[in-house]
Amino acid sequence: YFVYAHGEEIEIGKRFKFRKKWMKRIFNRSRGIFCNSHFTEKAVINLGVEDEKTKVIYWGVSKEYLEFNTNIEELKKKYHVSNKKVLLTISRIIERKGHYFVLKYLRDINKKNLNNFHYLIGGEGEDKPYLQELVRDYSLEENVTFLGRLDDEKIRELYSLADLFIMPNIALENGEVEGFGLVFLEAGACGTPVIGGDSGGTEDAILDRETGFVVHSKNPLELKEKIELLLNNPDLSLKMGEKARQRINEFFLWEAVFHRFEDFRINQLGTKE
Repeated sequence: YFVYAHGEEIEIGKRFKFRKKWMKRIFNRSRGIFCNSHFTEKAVINLGVEDEKTKVIYWGVSKEYLEFNTNIEELKKKYHVSNKKVLLTISRIIERKGHYFVLKYLRDINKKNLNNFHYLIGGEGEDKPYLQELVRDYSLEENVTFLGRLDDEKIRELYSLADLFIMPNIALENGEVEGFGLVFLEAGACGTPVIGGDSGGTEDAILDRETGFVVHSKNPLELKEKIELLLNNPDLSLKMGEKARQRINEFFLWEAVFHRFEDFRINQLGTKE
């Protein structure tokens, strides 16, 4: 058997002696371990697993994201964000995804400038009531929309209409962490530049300063600087979006990913059985 490791389950599991023991045993008895990022591979090896058993193979992106073509202005009308700079986060609404830092940025910018922004939040999660309360406390009701659960077509629409995809993720003390960050690739496939936090495997998903920026999410000045750099420089945003699309087309489509899985499997087994 082979194992696919995502990262967070290792960081949480190793905090418990029994879980850590069984993870190590399962990994060591496997023929190989697919890891979704270099961060996850390091976490596996740190358990005491032989490094020749591991292989970093990133999750893939569907061609539909690259091929999605629609009228952006019509989409902006549909989502009531015409003439707005649109920030977007699509994820589970939980602490480590970093929604709070975006809300804090919106709270702190000049009220006149705030009228030019809208923050769309897709997904559900345990922190949603808390964030909704913050939106009221910060008087951001006209600038933030919670979209709830989304199907694949709506997700592609939102990636396409957004000026910036942002998920300033952080690692929590209980081991919760972003093992990779597929959403950064999906947004990039739609030509949208991204900002992510510098924890977990994000640095594998984002080419810093090429397809977006990797930031220290808890540094408000750094986050503000990178948001405004992208939103105020359309040529830079376009360049980063195009670089992301090119990278995904060349390396991250599922067909190429499947070949990497198979090549590693054959190498580990020594046969095509």
